[in-house]
Amino acid sequence: MSNTPEGSPPAPARRWSPSRPPPTTFEFEFDQRNESDIEKIVPKLKGESNWVNWEDHFYMALKENNKAYIRVIREDNTRPVRPDYLDTSESTVRRLLAVNAGGNEELVTDVVVRETAKERQNQNYRLRSNWQKEVDKWDQCNTRVCNLMFSTVEPVPASLIDKVENAITHD
Repeated sequence: MSNTPEGSPPAPARRWSPSRPPPTTFEFEFDQRNESDIEKIVPKLKGESNWVNWEDHFYMALKENNKAYIRVIREDNTRPVRPDYLDTSESTVRRLLAVNAGGNEELVTDVVVRETAKERQNQNYRLRSNWQKEVDKWDQCNTRVCNLMFSTVEPVPASLIDKVENAITHD
């Protein structure tokens, strides 16, 4: 095979494993000090008369400041979904261990069940911790986008916007 992209073999797929942290939603640092002042770049939205101009400037300013903002607005990155946790009940763990032991329930002792349940609880803790970090990052980004949007809207159009909880809310 040649070394060209067309002739190269596909890169091996990376699999997630419990020992490696799951892929993140955001690989961006949020540092407002490095962002341009959006109020100076984007004209204030007055209404339909300057909607297209405002929308173009707003999009470009967000993209310049942090591409994560655009991903939230376009719904490329939605709020992370709560993970599916492992069942740690004694009966479920015992059944799983029996299946793994080829159906030989004599090999499944109470000690092994307790240890396996504890391992599953630790995995659930890691899942929950990683998920919460992702949710916090997404919420931070989403809140920042909402604040930036409202900072570029005149009072009259802003008064028509009601109960916005995230940057992708639309009717």
